[in-house]
Amino acid sequence: MKSGEKIELSENCLKLDRANAKALIKGFEKDEKTINQAIYCVVKQRELPMLITLNRSTQLKYKLSKIGKKLCQENFSVPYKYIAFPVRHYNIKNELLFWKSICSGGLFDIWDPEGGPFKRFFDPKICKSDPSKYMILLLRIWEIEEQFMNDEIKHASNYIDKIIKENRFVTLKKPVINDAEFDKIKEFAEESIKGYRFE
Repeated sequence: MKSGEKIELSENCLKLDRANAKALIKGFEKDEKTINQAIYCVVKQRELPMLITLNRSTQLKYKLSKIGKKLCQENFSVPYKYIAFPVRHYNIKNELLFWKSICSGGLFDIWDPEGGPFKRFFDPKICKSDPSKYMILLLRIWEIEEQFMNDEIKHASNYIDKIIKENRFVTLKKPVINDAEFDKIKEFAEESIKGYRFE
């Protein structure tokens, strides 16, 4: 991937709550540093780049950390000009000790470990009790040259948005995280996940 490259987006958007969207696009503050989040919990493979859209509901099913609550309170709307590239999926074991590490070490600090992803993966509506589907998705976020308009996005539910514009080709502008920093995040994520992989 490089600036100026043309790529086609998935019809399906990555619809996020406010805290997740801001953590991926703008980052979160911790220990007087800005940290960009690059992981997300999923239960199915995502292969194509997705436009990031915002779930405007304030009703969250899962518990945010103090960092996440602060992000959620701040005024932030997502312009439709950021996309998420799926880089790698990691099948993981849903163990509380793992989430305590991930949610405090600079990777996923917007969530309360017990009331956030740990609880989400025990929700039968989400995972249907199949532990092999518990995944962390490593994402690379890019800004694009184009900006989608609201009438080009179909808001089907709190969880689903779709691009209804026929032409889904966009031009990469710049990555939110530079290559060197992203490589560090990827290495740190893989080291943190090691030992909790579902084989």
